[in-house]
Amino acid sequence: MTGKITHIACLDSEDQLQFGFPYDGGSTGSICLRKGKQTDAFFKIDKGQVLCGVDGCEATLRVDGGEPFRVSGSESNDGDSRYMFFNSYQRIFNIAKKAKEIKIEVLYYQEGKQTLTFAPGKPLDAKW
Repeated sequence: MTGKITHIACLDSEDQLQFGFPYDGGSTGSICLRKGKQTDAFFKIDKGQVLCGVDGCEATLRVDGGEPFRVSGSESNDGDSRYMFFNSYQRIFNIAKKAKEIKIEVLYYQEGKQTLTFAPGKPLDAKW
C-alpha cells in the first residue's frame, strides 16, 4: 500500500519438533530478517506457541559450536504466539552473515524448552 519495498530473508530449520495435540505432525522453525520501512529480526514456529511473559521472551543461541548465549525478544504486536521478535536486529544480522550452523532453544507452551538447528548453505550476503 505504501509503495515501499520490503525484503525478507528466512532460514528454515533442518529438523522438526514433535509437539502434542493440536500441533502434532512436526513443527519447523524459521529465523527471519526483514528490511523495509522498518528493520527487524524474528523467530517463528509454523505450529506451536512461543512463550513470552510480561517482561518479554528469551532464547538461547549457539553459533558454530561456540558458547551458548541468551538473546531477548518480545511477542508480535498482533499477539501471534508463533513469533518472537528479537530485540537486536544487528546482532542477528551479524550472526546470519557469518554462521555455518545456528542452534536456537526456545520455550514453548506446554512443551518446555526445545532446540532447532539451522544450517545455512552459505552465510547471508551483506547486501541482501
